[in-house]
Amino acid sequence: MRQLHLIKEDTEFWWMHDSVDQIHGDGSLKLLEKYLRTKEEKRMALRAAEESMMAWQIYFDGFYYEGLKRSAGR
Repeated sequence: MRQLHLIKEDTEFWWMHDSVDQIHGDGSLKLLEKYLRTKEEKRMALRAAEESMMAWQIYFDGFYYEGLKRSAGR
């Protein structure tokens, strides 16, 4: 947080989200194990997860570049 010049209030969502994820984080995997039966269903779910992770990477890169921009302005 310090490197990005953020205060706790700027990141409150992420702190709360992290603690909730620790509680229900493996629920998705259990659901997938229960309902995905065929190799094709599993392949499609894996591909969707990969695409989701790529989207999250782009999203988080935006925070990084905004932090760099703010740092350069100070």
